[in-house]
Amino acid sequence: NYTTKAKNAQEAHEAIRPTDFMRTPASVRQYLDADQARLYEIVWKRAIASQMQPAEIERTTVEIEAVNGARSAELRAVGSVVRFDGFIAAYTEQKEEDSEDEEDRRLPEIRAGEQLDREAINATQHTTEPPPRYSEASLIKKLEELGIGRPSTYTAILKTLEDRDYVTLDKRKLLPQAKGRLLSAFLESFFERYVEYDFTA
Repeated sequence: NYTTKAKNAQEAHEAIRPTDFMRTPASVRQYLDADQARLYEIVWKRAIASQMQPAEIERTTVEIEAVNGARSAELRAVGSVVRFDGFIAAYTEQKEEDSEDEEDRRLPEIRAGEQLDREAINATQHTTEPPPRYSEASLIKKLEELGIGRPSTYTAILKTLEDRDYVTLDKRKLLPQAKGRLLSAFLESFFERYVEYDFTA
């Protein structure tokens, strides 16, 4: 069942979806060329996934005591464990980039007190990173959450940001430019009320 995601959103046109879910990608492949078959598979899987239950993913921190003779060390692994596949069983949307976020890493099933075998030791240095830059997809998602714009205007918003050199697209990330930073600082300094999220939405 489809429901509105954003409270103030003006919904767009009907989604592109199969007319019959029994027409699986495998059953229609013989009637399509390679590009058509790939497109149909994407649409079919997304449509099926949209009707399935959400996945249940548990954010987990595992604390491990490594012992070598009289010496010991406390190790920690942070990641996620899938408790229920849900829509992931039918369709997993490809990530924009390989995430380095600790909480996005999949952990195997581990029980408290379980004895673990050492497979390898790798020493790496890790520093805290600032929040990632918006991609076009993540910016649209944020606009939806804030109730700004509607599906039919998102493309125009992104195009305006790029056409006016407020941002540039680099490796699928939106990088603010000097012109955009200057405009943002000016508006926040002199027109703060008019650029607040609740006013814009």
